Amino acid sequence: MPERSYPSPEAQHAYKMGFRFGVQGKGLEAMPSTFRTHPTLRSQFIQGLEAGQQKQQEADALESQSNWRYRITWFVVMVIGGLATAMLLIDRAQSPVQKTSNSSLEQPVSASLQIELLTSEQRQDLQISQQEYQTQQGRAVPLEPTQPLLDIELRQAQLFHNGSPLSPDKWSLSLPSHPIPKTNPLLEFQLKVRLNKPQSLCLNWYYQQQSIQEECVELNSGPHTLRTQQLMRSARQGQWRLELRTTEQHLVERWFFDYGNKDD
Repeated sequence: MPERSYPSPEAQHAYKMGFRFGVQGKGLEAMPSTFRTHPTLRSQFIQGLEAGQQKQQEADALESQSNWRYRITWFVVMVIGGLATAMLLIDRAQSPVQKTSNSSLEQPVSASLQIELLTSEQRQDLQISQQEYQTQQGRAVPLEPTQPLLDIELRQAQLFHNGSPLSPDKWSLSLPSHPIPKTNPLLEFQLKVRLNKPQSLCLNWYYQQQSIQEECVELNSGPHTLRTQQLMRSARQGQWRLELRTTEQHLVERWFFDYGNKDD
């Protein structure tokens, strides 16, 4: 309540009572009867009442402004909090995808590192394996039957390593049934035949469905020993075969053997 001068203590009392009633929201009807009949006291009460009502209106207006500011501030805080929560959820949802992408990126790196640690021979074997795998896709065709010829008499077929036969039966026409270990990389195939007339014969090494090496010779009639060598590789483990053909591609005989462990 502002400081002001009063003509008398009774006038001051009337003004203060009117100011208090104005702050409380009361009107002129609340004026005490003692002030109504006294012009000075009545005037002081009315001035105080108006001053109190104005003061209350200002307070109400200030409170209303404060509420709006509080509400705006709270709204901004809620929006920022919601955005932060949404960003956190999105980040958590993307984390497994990023981990998967990182792991998929790490695999070629580790594979390339392993390739760098290989020796030159191992790298060459790996390259051969990849090329042969691509070549053999869709080429699993049945083998043609053999057709022995009366003019070609087969007497002995054996695999040798360092001059020693790998088959226990020196007169056998079949190759070892057990896998040949990788400790024998250089193999030699010997075939003893007797020809009733001159012939041109070919010996062909096959790994699975792929022709690896072919050697052809022209022979006169009589006994002969055909020899052919093959340097084996770790990349070519599994089933091998040798085929005897004429130059006209007539298949006379076929022999199978296993080298190393195809699961390595």
